[in-house]
Amino acid sequence: MAQEKQHKKIDNVKIGAIIILILSALVFVFFGFGADVYSSILNRSSNNLVFGKYEGKPIEYKPGTDYYTRIQSVAQQFQNAGYEMNTQVEYTVFRQAFIQTIQDRLYTDSVKKSGYLVTDDQVNRVLVQSGLFMDSEGKFSQKAYSNTDASQIATLRSSISDDLYFNRYSADLLGSDETLDGKALYGLKNSSKETEFIAKMASEKRSFTVASFNTGDFPMEEAIAYGKENAQKFIRYDLSVITVDEKSDADHLLKQLTSNEITFEDAVSEKSAGYYAETDGKISSPYYYQIANTVANEEDITKVTELASGDYSPVIQTARGYSIFRADGPSKAADFNDETIKTLVHSYLSTNESGYIENYYMDIARTFIADARLNGFSAACAKYGIEPVEVPAFPLNYGNTDFIANNPSDVTPLTGLYLNENALQQLFTPGLNQISEPFVLSGYVTVAQCTGIQSEAVETDSFASLVADSDDNAAQTALLRSKKLEDNFTNVYFDYKLSAALAN
Repeated sequence: MAQEKQHKKIDNVKIGAIIILILSALVFVFFGFGADVYSSILNRSSNNLVFGKYEGKPIEYKPGTDYYTRIQSVAQQFQNAGYEMNTQVEYTVFRQAFIQTIQDRLYTDSVKKSGYLVTDDQVNRVLVQSGLFMDSEGKFSQKAYSNTDASQIATLRSSISDDLYFNRYSADLLGSDETLDGKALYGLKNSSKETEFIAKMASEKRSFTVASFNTGDFPMEEAIAYGKENAQKFIRYDLSVITVDEKSDADHLLKQLTSNEITFEDAVSEKSAGYYAETDGKISSPYYYQIANTVANEEDITKVTELASGDYSPVIQTARGYSIFRADGPSKAADFNDETIKTLVHSYLSTNESGYIENYYMDIARTFIADARLNGFSAACAKYGIEPVEVPAFPLNYGNTDFIANNPSDVTPLTGLYLNENALQQLFTPGLNQISEPFVLSGYVTVAQCTGIQSEAVETDSFASLVADSDDNAAQTALLRSKKLEDNFTNVYFDYKLSAALAN
């Protein structure tokens, strides 16, 4: 008798959970809600759209298909949640329904292949407890059930059966919220100690005041000083160039040029691929550092830069193809009083020598730290003209795992912090009121002072749902990488949207 009660208790738990999971997906089918569910995204295309295939079976946008039905279900859920239709919501509905359709097929087919059978009694229990056939007293009405159109009943029973198969796979593999005497019935079990360990990762939070130096503000006078120390990089050469893809073609072309069988101008228009030149053959990147980046082998650079006016270079392997250079005139040293050269040098440093700029600010930041430790963080900020930023407390969370509160996303100098191990280490190493070493992140050199350390009680109640969501996301990711899936969703969806826009 005790064992029989235990089985009934389990059945009640299971049926209750199943109803919650599948009822929203059934009521629109049974009561015909589909016409009212985001009608703008349904029944508006005369063409059947195939968004992909799973195990060779099309995932098709066509009334009566599992994908079309799933779109209706997802759209109903979004409507019930208060979302209004817009471009982003529509895309999400279609994409989420696409993924769920794949899950439906895999989960349902796998359970059926295992030999597991959903019985009529199981379907009947869901029907009885669903509330779809109620009398005036709120009880199941056999009369209401019998008076319902047979085709509607068949569709409803089939949908319930499929969802019971789906739920069996999902619960066994990924677990569920179903419990018995406080213990999970299905899925991989986890230790309470494990849950507590993960929860404790977020138990300590730290707040900071940060002072940042924007590397984009690198002073022009410092750039010019660099230019003068590296003047060779900014010599301008008067060159023309012809480039072809094959070395043999370049060798033959050089012989023709040197024997006057073809003019340089004709070779430019008839033979050159034009990778490094303007339409008239003039080199488009004439500065030394640009030529050095173009020539594939360092030992060939002087063969280009030391050409006398009117001379041709040998065939030079370049980053793309094989080139013949011609010197059209003498080179010109950089005039660092010229605004064009100033801008060029500054741009060069930003693009090619960001480390030089970062080191400049790292030196300033270290001086700032010494000042702050002596006179206070706020005083140092005032002295260096920095507006300090207060950062609310957050835990150490490399990778922004969902199990722990995320890193701040609204502090520009800390953008991308969650993926920068060094920056996180510098932030979380100093104790209360101590100042970090400087670190480079997102175009800033930043110094931080720890202004608070909070220890919070460990909360584990929400971890079950977090783990379930994480597992479900992982399952969806694995499905989308499956070799059984042909995923043409993006191309088909946006072609469909473009066609609709053009039609209007």
